[in-house]
Amino acid sequence: MYQTFDEWDTLSSSIIDVDAGTVGRKTVSDACALRASAHWRTKIASSKQLFWWEQWLRADVSKNEYQGSDFFQKQVQPASLVLGQFREGSTDTLFGGSKKSKNQKTSARVQTSLDFIKELVKGVPSTKEVEMIVLELLLRAAVPFTAGYKKPMPLSDLEAYLHRVEELVIYFALLRPTATAKISKCFAFLDAVAENDFGKAELSEEERSEMYEALANNDLGANASGKRFAVALLKRLNRHVKKAATNHESSVNSVYYLEPILPIKATKKAWGDVWPDPEERLQWVHKIGNLCLVSKKVAAKESKASFDEKKARYGSESSFLPLTLNLSEREEPWDEFAVQGNSALLVGLVKSIWGETEKK
Repeated sequence: MYQTFDEWDTLSSSIIDVDAGTVGRKTVSDACALRASAHWRTKIASSKQLFWWEQWLRADVSKNEYQGSDFFQKQVQPASLVLGQFREGSTDTLFGGSKKSKNQKTSARVQTSLDFIKELVKGVPSTKEVEMIVLELLLRAAVPFTAGYKKPMPLSDLEAYLHRVEELVIYFALLRPTATAKISKCFAFLDAVAENDFGKAELSEEERSEMYEALANNDLGANASGKRFAVALLKRLNRHVKKAATNHESSVNSVYYLEPILPIKATKKAWGDVWPDPEERLQWVHKIGNLCLVSKKVAAKESKASFDEKKARYGSESSFLPLTLNLSEREEPWDEFAVQGNSALLVGLVKSIWGETEKK
């Protein structure tokens, strides 16, 4: 009992150090709520957490015929540590040192997915529910935290499932379904994992069509949540293009800034000939097709500069931003057709990454 108390104190200490096994009380509490919810396939209200946690404990102890200390070591502790590692971005040690093994490329792709999912979960409130799926997958794949599973999930399976989680988190961010609809999708995903059925983890074609339409039409640059989504998605798309061109992983640790190519406050001198109608500018300025990433925050004067001046700046951008670099090669003016064309390009990249099944 005292040993369990000591381990609990270490796990939930306020000074968070994941490498030392300390994740903080909130992460421990969240991990318990996520695992209890996944176990019972029910959304747990904050006022009912203690009840469902106790039911989860009782059911697990009764099923496995062990003590409460075993429940802590086999369920609470691994779930808390894995969730903490995901949130802190230190999941590279979860898979038995696979980065140095023949699975290095698969492990890198897994980390790419986790980086993207984590950034959206952290920045876009409507995506928070997918942590339940991520935690389930990581517990199934992690070594030695198998949480009662007979053997770890193969990394190739983890990669395929996380690929579908990326698509789901984009869908949640763009469509913002009701809480009931989101939790239902998450439970269906967990069922797919339990049944080892990759097809059941996919979005339907109708849902994908809705997602593509929302990506093209939502005013992502108009609010903080939309901007954070746009930054995360554009980083992921740039990384995809960069890797395809060079066959090397690009950095995701750099800080990038979102810039409307046609500025929100466009001067008549710089943009009047191409965008004379203020209402038309407002219709397009916040769309994904008008947004790009830059590696340095620019002054207001530079952000309002003409497209020719911006092209010169984009041409000197980081090689990790190929989509921004491509803008510097454009000879035509940045008008409504340019925004539509760039939007189609970005939607096309999303389709190429997530539009087809990775594994049957």
